[in-house]
Amino acid sequence: MPTGSAIFSEMRATVAVAGPLAAANLAQMAMGFTNTVVVGSLGSAALAAAGLGASLYFTVALVC
Repeated sequence: MPTGSAIFSEMRATVAVAGPLAAANLAQMAMGFTNTVVVGSLGSAALAAAGLGASLYFTVALVC
């Protein structure tokens, strides 16, 4: 049966791996939000084009 220190050691290792991944995900979401805010001031057509472009980029990046 694992002791308390073994559990905390595993939790520390998990956070060491998951922390940067979570930070990268939040940074990517923040970039998408910033892109929407900046392009939104250009009009609805530009916002639609940026949304379609982001969707296409995500699909290609996911497949590759």
